[in-house]
Amino acid sequence: MELVYNKIGEINKVCKKYHISLLYVFGSILTNKYNDDSDIDFVVYFEEVPLLEYADNFFDFLNELELIFDKKIDLVSGKAMKNPYFIKEVERTKKLVYGHRNKEIIV
Repeated sequence: MELVYNKIGEINKVCKKYHISLLYVFGSILTNKYNDDSDIDFVVYFEEVPLLEYADNFFDFLNELELIFDKKIDLVSGKAMKNPYFIKEVERTKKLVYGHRNKEIIV
């Protein structure tokens, strides 16, 4: 989690740029299983974005996160999650990184 915390200024900037309402981190980065070869898992919720712009917004945001961290990012749209077991696991472990209410790190 320290890796994410150290990049919070850059994360806040791109979240504003791409109209993010909520950004969570989950997965191995929150455990002692994380290593230099691990990817970083995020769940993103966008503010209202026109449907025709959604894919560009999603992939541009993903690319910027990969530039910030210089590693593979696994970005999941919160609205697109359907598997109840996956949703339960994410909900159980996720940590809020960026929130719409105050546009700052919460953790």
